[in-house]
Amino acid sequence: MSNQLLFENELPNFSKFKVEDIGMAVEERLQKYKSVIDTVKSVPNSIISWDNTIALLDEADANLNATWSMISHLNAVCHSETLQVEHDKYEQIITEFSTSLGQDQKLYNIYKILETRSEQLSPHQYRAVNLSLLDFELSGIALAAAQKNRLKQLLNNEVKYETQFSVNVLKATQEWTYVVENIDQISGLPKINIEIAKEKAKDKNISGWLITLDAPCYQAVMTYATNRKLRELMYRASATRCSELSGDARYNNAPIIESLMELRKEFANILGYDNYAEYALAKNMAKDTSQVMEFLQGLLGKAKQTAREQMQAVVNYAEKDGVTDFKPWDFAFYAEKQQQNIFKFSSEEIKQYFIEEKVWSALFNLVHNIFAIKIVQEPSDLWDEHAKLFVVYDDKNEVIGRFYTDLYAREGKRQGAWMSDLLTKYKKTTGQVENPLAFLVTNFTGPTLKTPSLLSHDEVITLFHEFGHTIHHLLSTIDVYNVSGGHGVAWDAIELPSQFMENWCWEWDVIKDMSCHYETGKPMPKELFDKLLSSKCHNAGVYICRQLEFALFDEKLHIQQDGQESKVQKIIDEIRIEIDVFPHVEFNKFQNSFSHIFAGGYSANYYSYLWAEMLSTDAFAMFKETGLLNLTTAAKFRKYILSAGGSRPMEELYFSFRGREPNDSALLEEYGIT
Repeated sequence: MSNQLLFENELPNFSKFKVEDIGMAVEERLQKYKSVIDTVKSVPNSIISWDNTIALLDEADANLNATWSMISHLNAVCHSETLQVEHDKYEQIITEFSTSLGQDQKLYNIYKILETRSEQLSPHQYRAVNLSLLDFELSGIALAAAQKNRLKQLLNNEVKYETQFSVNVLKATQEWTYVVENIDQISGLPKINIEIAKEKAKDKNISGWLITLDAPCYQAVMTYATNRKLRELMYRASATRCSELSGDARYNNAPIIESLMELRKEFANILGYDNYAEYALAKNMAKDTSQVMEFLQGLLGKAKQTAREQMQAVVNYAEKDGVTDFKPWDFAFYAEKQQQNIFKFSSEEIKQYFIEEKVWSALFNLVHNIFAIKIVQEPSDLWDEHAKLFVVYDDKNEVIGRFYTDLYAREGKRQGAWMSDLLTKYKKTTGQVENPLAFLVTNFTGPTLKTPSLLSHDEVITLFHEFGHTIHHLLSTIDVYNVSGGHGVAWDAIELPSQFMENWCWEWDVIKDMSCHYETGKPMPKELFDKLLSSKCHNAGVYICRQLEFALFDEKLHIQQDGQESKVQKIIDEIRIEIDVFPHVEFNKFQNSFSHIFAGGYSANYYSYLWAEMLSTDAFAMFKETGLLNLTTAAKFRKYILSAGGSRPMEELYFSFRGREPNDSALLEEYGIT
């Protein structure tokens, strides 16, 4: 296989990937897909069946998605200008192709015919047909030709704007640096962060220490740097990214936001929706914007007072240190100092016990015990020296899937943490079942010459979170492509497995298994864990109110649909005043780097994190009620949540698991809100 993007029945050799292969690979996949479409359309109506139509389309779709997923992954973790150009070019081509599929009347008619032949379909196939028909409707299948063409234009433009938004954030983040010449300027930073800053400077032939906006460095400065001016410098740089206040007009995302909101408004109106937010909820558990707003405002009403009290306690603590003008760049620093004072431990002390490899080992032990799977590292040709491949076995020692990991922050890699699928489980036209394959990506601090990769407790939670997405994809037992893994799952439930896994990071038996001091080799003392557990709700009200700020901004913006910079700023300013918890400053242009809703698929859906957390905390409460390692409960969770994909509506699947509808009691308890 010379072109690694056309891999089938074997794993790709990433080191042999060439940017110039992208065009040929995508064109070949598209050509074969179009040929399949012609074949399917030629089938007489009287003999249309799943096997001679949808099965063929699904396989062509899976092959195209595999190629595109690999391209997108490499663009995110090994970014270069030439790769970005090719990515953007073919993203447009694929978007146009996908839009044309959604507006193809003959294909739509085939699905409608199959809908009437439900007796010939399995329940999973019938569910996939119904979801596909809804997708046709949301693509404008019922519209006149002129309106269909306009929708195509809008979708193509949306992809362009979202891609540019993401690129701007990446470049603005990576191009900002600050050279520290005196080590006293970074007093308080953990040793490993100082070592990395030194290595970064050395790599660029600079004397001193290089401070950057990548997440590990930024968080370390904001949490530990005693130099208040440095914290302010970093905060300003981050908060003004991609805005006119950054001093670099090249990456200003304000015009992109305005264009995105204009086209999203028009898109929703053409389809008959009052606003884009209503359109975005068409396949969700929450059925309309009033239900979403009621959910968010209800949480805010319950959390606001607790959050204000917690914030005031941090402000009071800072005042004792002489800070009488408390600012946003003071919060993480004094919240950490306050935590140390109250609970008698520091986050950095906790971090010494979480060696990345040991954390993995404990995570694998946990899922082996509750879900009866075994995970083993497997050698493979990869894109980075620190990337890894793991194979997953079931209780019969049969391979059920694989996943790649890429955990460390580096230049040319997109910020954040995510899981993306490369292959999805489904039955191919040959009868062979495709095993799922996924990417798990984070931006942790890598090892140095002196220190292994150490994770903060928050980073342990992040790892468990992304692994939850991964097993949701890998443990699918559904053999129909469009409802396997995360496919067909309501967007406001997609975070359920990931947020469910986070809960294990607060259980002593799990912590005991994963902790090992990187110098002494000793596990974390129970006394230290008890302190950590006692701090669980420390400033949790502030955190949930921050999430509510983001979710309310997203929802209101997509209801009001005015993307003018002043109107966008007015919305977020009014929300901040309403919540009145976190100190805000006029120069905060957070929205200009809010990739989740302007480039990451969460437009009018950011509320999904809290909605899914309501589900996940309620689900974990059942484990607590029946015993954390109760195999019956674990088997039900695997059957109805992890393995069922989108084969049934999540409302039904969740009820089958829990025996009732979810409520927010466990969520409020999780945040210490009474």
